[in-house]
Parts: sequence; C-alpha cells; structure tokens
Amino acid sequence: MRIVVLGATGAVGRHVVQYALAADYEVVAYIRNASKMTVHHPDLLVVEGSLSDLARLEKALHDTVAVVSALGVSHRTPDKQPSQQLPVILEAMQKAGVSRYIGLSSGAAVNMPGDRKPLAAKIMGHILNTFRHTAVEDKRRELDTLRQQSTVTWTLARPTRLIGDTLTQEYKATAHRPRRLWTSRADVAHFLVQQVSDNQWDNQAPFIS
Repeated sequence: MRIVVLGATGAVGRHVVQYALAADYEVVAYIRNASKMTVHHPDLLVVEGSLSDLARLEKALHDTVAVVSALGVSHRTPDKQPSQQLPVILEAMQKAGVSRYIGLSSGAAVNMPGDRKPLAAKIMGHILNTFRHTAVEDKRRELDTLRQQSTVTWTLARPTRLIGDTLTQEYKATAHRPRRLWTSRADVAHFLVQQVSDNQWDNQAPFIS
C-alpha cells in the first residue's frame, strides 16, 4: 500500500517516513523543498510541490490509501497554516479517491467533548493560548474543518507535549484524559502510522501519552 506523508522533513514527519517504510508501505513524501529530504529508500518517492497546488497534490495522491499529515504551524508564513491548507488537501483527496486522513494535533490546545484534562494540562493549554495563539487557533480550526466534512475518515493525535526522539512504544491512546503530560515525537509518529490500518480511532482525536 502507498501513503502520502505531509510535513515529511519535520520533527515528527521524519519519524513517520521511517516507520512507514519499516512497515512496508510505499511512501510519497510531498514537500516544498526536496533537498531537505535526507532519507533514501527504494519505496520512497519525493514529490516537490506546494499544498496550494491542487492539481499537483491530486496527482501525488493517486493510487494511495491515506494521507498522514505531520504539518506544524509556521510563524514565518501566517497565511499558509495547516488549517488554511486543509480544504485544498481534502479536495485533492476527494478527486483522487483517498478517504483516510491522519493528522497531528495538540492535547493541550484542542478540546473534545468529554475531556477530563488534569490541571497541569489545562494550565499548559492556557499558556499556549496566551503565547502561541496562532498555533492554538490553527489546530482548533483543523479539528472543526474535519468534523464538518463528510468525505474522509479522520484521526487526529493529541499529544500534550512533545519531547525527545526515542521510540518506546509504551504510549497509550486514550479518549478523554492523558496518562501523562509528555510523549516522544517518535512514539507519536508510530501511532500515526498505525492508524493507516487501524480503525479504532476513526473520526476521533485521542490523547497520545
């Protein structure tokens, strides 16, 4: 099976590429600057393009089964945030016949009905909302957009705080309350790849901790 990875050269995305290849997926890394991709593998295809280029993105999506997005919020390009690009991604997916979207959200910033966050997570969310308001609003808009559409089945991972790059596979996905306030980037990436073939968290945004 072939998947498309967005944000493939980022802190989480590079782990997504690694674990997807290890799981025998063919990977299409759709990135703005192909020179930033340092991984070389016979099952990795690097496609350089903009997320605003509907035709090119649609072409990259052909014959794939899922989009795994590890896109982060950029303070340098406020007019090109992930939530603003999501409608184009969803349209390209629909045109290409791809119905699975897996993305990276935020446990501290994003709330779901029934959440029972510990006090420390609530404080962390308040701090983020104060000092990184753009990122918080972007992640909330991403969730709203996915919940309002009906063309794709989605899963958003909500880690509270990302630290380190060690894969432990000791993380847990939980619906309403995180077990702890940190998760490694590698573990979150591992969860994202697992969701390509797992429907347990369809149309949900579990905490990863």
